[in-house]
Amino acid sequence: MQALKAEFEKTKAADFELRFRYPTKRSGNKSRIVNRDMSKVEQERFAKKQSSLVDIIESLESGETFYRRLPEDTIKS
Repeated sequence: MQALKAEFEKTKAADFELRFRYPTKRSGNKSRIVNRDMSKVEQERFAKKQSSLVDIIESLESGETFYRRLPEDTIKS
């Protein structure tokens, strides 16, 4: 949770402007290889986790959820 908070604060400091590196052909190929090595169940589990993370971030950004209200063990993660 600390990493999520740090990422949120970093994005907030940049006026919510998202910056990312466009993958090169070499790194894109590596990414496809990693995903290809995942089973269908693993891919679905990963997609669900990504979706949950997006939901949490959106909830924090909208003010619907405050990180201080999250369980302490979740925040420390």
